[in-house]
Amino acid sequence: MRLLQGTLPPSLRRTVIIGLATSCIIPTQTQAEDTNAPTQLKPTVVTGSLIPTFETITAAPVDVYTIEQIEKTGVDSVSQLIQRLPAISGNSSFGDSRGNGGDGSAAVGLRNIPLGTLVLINGRRIAPNQLPLAGNTDINAIPLAAIDRIEVLKDGASAIYGADALAGVVNVILKKDYNGSEFSARYGNTTDKDAGEQTYSFVTGTTSEKGALLIGGSYYQNNALMSNDRNVSRVNIHNANDFAFGTSGTGNPGRIGSGELGTDGAGLFYTGAPGTTPTSPADFRDFNPATDRFVFSKYTPAYVPTEKWYVFGNGSYKLIENDLLEFFAETAYSRTERQNQFAPGPLVTVGGASTAPGNYTIPANNPYNPFGTPIDTWFYRPVELGPRTEENTADIFRAVAGFRGKIPSTPIEWELGAFYSEDDRFHRFGHDINGAALLTAIDSTNPATAFNPFGNRANNAQVLKAIDLTIFDRAFSTLAGFDGLVRADIYDLPGGTLRGALGGGMHVETADYQPDSAYQFGTFTGNSQQPWKGDRRVDDVFAEVGIPVFGKDFTAPLLHKFEITAAGRWDHYTDFGDTENPKVGFRYQPFENESVTFRGSYGTSFQAAPLADLSQNFLNFPQVSVPAHSPNGFAYGNAGQIDQLQLGSRVIGNPGLKPQESDNYTVGIVLTPPEVKNLLVSVDYYRLEMKNIVFNDPQFIIHFNPGDIDPATGNPYLTVDANGNLISQEVPFLNLAAIETDGFDIGSSYGLPLDYLGKLTFNLDANYVLHWKRQASPGGGFESLLGRFSDDSAEFGAMPRIKGSVGFVWEWKDFAFGTTARYVGDYRDDVTSHDVGDYWAIDMQWSYYWRKMDAKFTFGINDINDAGPPKAYAAFADFYARDLYDIRQRMYYVSVTKRF
Repeated sequence: MRLLQGTLPPSLRRTVIIGLATSCIIPTQTQAEDTNAPTQLKPTVVTGSLIPTFETITAAPVDVYTIEQIEKTGVDSVSQLIQRLPAISGNSSFGDSRGNGGDGSAAVGLRNIPLGTLVLINGRRIAPNQLPLAGNTDINAIPLAAIDRIEVLKDGASAIYGADALAGVVNVILKKDYNGSEFSARYGNTTDKDAGEQTYSFVTGTTSEKGALLIGGSYYQNNALMSNDRNVSRVNIHNANDFAFGTSGTGNPGRIGSGELGTDGAGLFYTGAPGTTPTSPADFRDFNPATDRFVFSKYTPAYVPTEKWYVFGNGSYKLIENDLLEFFAETAYSRTERQNQFAPGPLVTVGGASTAPGNYTIPANNPYNPFGTPIDTWFYRPVELGPRTEENTADIFRAVAGFRGKIPSTPIEWELGAFYSEDDRFHRFGHDINGAALLTAIDSTNPATAFNPFGNRANNAQVLKAIDLTIFDRAFSTLAGFDGLVRADIYDLPGGTLRGALGGGMHVETADYQPDSAYQFGTFTGNSQQPWKGDRRVDDVFAEVGIPVFGKDFTAPLLHKFEITAAGRWDHYTDFGDTENPKVGFRYQPFENESVTFRGSYGTSFQAAPLADLSQNFLNFPQVSVPAHSPNGFAYGNAGQIDQLQLGSRVIGNPGLKPQESDNYTVGIVLTPPEVKNLLVSVDYYRLEMKNIVFNDPQFIIHFNPGDIDPATGNPYLTVDANGNLISQEVPFLNLAAIETDGFDIGSSYGLPLDYLGKLTFNLDANYVLHWKRQASPGGGFESLLGRFSDDSAEFGAMPRIKGSVGFVWEWKDFAFGTTARYVGDYRDDVTSHDVGDYWAIDMQWSYYWRKMDAKFTFGINDINDAGPPKAYAAFADFYARDLYDIRQRMYYVSVTKRF
């Protein structure tokens, strides 16, 4: 399907009812025409329905982005486009800007609903990524070079595509039926020249009366941007909040004897120069938390260096003429390599205990111990070993094959297809600490082999080599199945043609996570992982019917057209049972000129928990806020602390999880007034009600845990040390009650012909959220998170009330200029209770098409006003909402596309 043609110029293929929440397909064509009537072309299938339609304005709110529109935005990946969508906020869209906590993958989270958006390629599923947010589809595995368009459906579509389309669907439609060859190259960098990127791609194809074949490839590479290279993420030690939230009490030189030594019990700090070690207690002074804490931003990248390779292809061949039988196939392979790093690992021992088994008390006869007594509490980072490293490799493969055709002398069309995809991720973590080797080095009396946490970067190469540990893990998932569909014009009614579709299918999902033995055992820094496996089979049957009540030969005053669509789906999950989900929608045009369209829909959704949430078991170190008292009234000794717990937060899978369920409502209006030619305005109201939301929240366990003992494991939820300090917790995945959100998607576009001066196209897209409320525990009250940035660990992140963009494109002969202003509203930082200001970024692009060379040249600047992301201390890393902004700031790019 190609984008429907109509009154608006091609520049408006910015999805003129797109992102800022438009909700219909924008009619476009190469030359503007003075008409407001939708152009009637070959019926096409639009995401949200299985029935082809002639209408350019559908019952469901769908935004369509053609590749030409995407290129005009200046983005260099699908994930960057998703980040700009007005319906995207919070942490549910996991993207490229995540240095700490990301693996190079990117997810989509419409309405800030975790795992609530179903991602499809050509209408079919692909295998999910099992790390870092298990269950998400990695949209970074889809290169721009392969894309024809992206359709974003912003209401529940479980009755059509599967029970788990809670908040909407992103359907990526790939290029096909391509004639010729095309090569593109792009280079971009910041004006500080510290975050370069380059992209190269090609596509070649041929078509004939019998068939078509297309193949293509793409390569992308970007350099690292370090946290210290931007003001927002750089720790300013003179800023109290920067210092409190961007530093750690475990550093180098280390801290000796907290709670035991020092006049205030905070421990002692060595004062010698790098490479030296103390000889007596006189070489120490009291640890000063105002000056002696460790700064993370010197070691971490805010934008991680990445390389991506893609190859893709598709084809079709007509086995019987007149479209009676056609074979089709498509395949793609992507490989991503990402080189990340973190601060040297924290070695934390309290009372001789750590996250790794053993007693790490430093004996009195350790050759570097100047105190002459055992030291059972100490904190140290082996900076001399270098930063911890993380190498992420992802291999993603997808293949589809099938047949489609028509039944002779009938209006019946059919399609049968089989599909297979896999997501294979390999992680290599370097410069961690071998707990067993560290125990040996601590107990050694030989200066050449003994570990020294007392000095300033004073451990020798032999000791460092002994304790240095590299660990590995692999996450592998597959999705395989088949599906079938028949559809037809069923019967001619006075109001129009009754159309229907019927289908079904089956798919099997498997997941296998395997850390190596050292990773399972647990290193000294404590990031242990346990292996797990899971699988499920899903069988489904679905049906849809479009009923024209008024229209064609049956009209009445104020009833020019009225159509009802109804759909239903039955799914059977081997691990969750059966579910039935209906959907009903309407489209109403009261006037003959079709200048006003009312539309609406209602549907339900059911989402089984990701396989990982049922089984995984790992140790994490999120920042948490320690309250004054535990749920049972115990007074914490470290109340008021906002830091990582010394022994971490162990995340536990929960096989007793219930499925998430939702009700989704939309109602809207689309205006194309004949008095103002080429004007289109749409407003859609949406409401989403969800229950049994699944996530793990360390802060929830601290503040709201339902009891002292986790019934699934028999372990305590919260653990304290002898001084009453909260030092660790167990955090199971839980069905944490409910979410309710509603708001408006608003879109407007206007095409203005300028005669000899070309044409101007204006567009406005926005999302305005009325409410976003979470019920934190079953039976509790609803808490509003709208206009707040809650702790990253809760997965909800920053939620501004308004997000959108406004811009225009001027096209004259073979030249085009466009500018767009992107806006993110303000919100409150929950950690500091301060307001995080709103944000404007202005993008500009110039392009010229050289007809003689059949080549297009483009120059653009994103964020030309160099607006850095606003600072927020609720962020887990880099002090900003990483999934709302691009930390690289002002960035220019040049590109050339040549056709042959």
